[in-house]
Amino acid sequence: MKLKFTLLVLIAFCMHTSKAQISFDYTSQVNNSVDSSEFDYNWTVNLANNSTDKSDSVFVWTVTSLDKTSSWELTVCSGDECIADPGVGNDYGFHLRNGENEIFKIGFSIFERAGYGQVTVAVRSVKDGGIKDSATLEIATLSSVDFANARTFKTYPNPAKDIITVDFINGKSQVIKVYDILGNIQISKNINSGDKLDLSKLTKGVYILRTEGISNYSKVIQKQ
Repeated sequence: MKLKFTLLVLIAFCMHTSKAQISFDYTSQVNNSVDSSEFDYNWTVNLANNSTDKSDSVFVWTVTSLDKTSSWELTVCSGDECIADPGVGNDYGFHLRNGENEIFKIGFSIFERAGYGQVTVAVRSVKDGGIKDSATLEIATLSSVDFANARTFKTYPNPAKDIITVDFINGKSQVIKVYDILGNIQISKNINSGDKLDLSKLTKGVYILRTEGISNYSKVIQKQ
């Protein structure tokens, strides 16, 4: 009798652990101090497939809940594939072999407008729907009286001809990337707060200047 009970416990334990073989490194982020002058806000999380079953490599992600300011746009990226306005309840498939990670970017284009956004993205195995995890992002912009204390970085002048100055609120160095309107990186450079960034090789137009990390912050700049 004791042997049967032990076997049942072991079987139950194995079944339980098999359901925990896919996981995000972070399951939630809340930021209620987003500057509405930002163009967009993105959160990067890693999804790990720790399954010992090599055939368990097909997954789907789904937006299970979404609440946002109507003018904002949600974008979810799985690896190199990005889906703008994915909707709620729609499945998007991807492959992830055991022992590997998939980078997810979840974020809102806020278009320099104040508001609120909350989204939950769930991932599940196609082979075994019990293997799943989810990540939730919640952001809100500050009131205008708080902006001066909450800006992550500022650039000036804007519009600019050849040179802009970049100041970081934390006073440290960061990697700055400049994207054109097609999403191509034109400049990528590690600079210190207060350093100048040379835009002279860029053609006239609108660009997005971004700091990237676990959280991404962007500003729109115009090159004259």
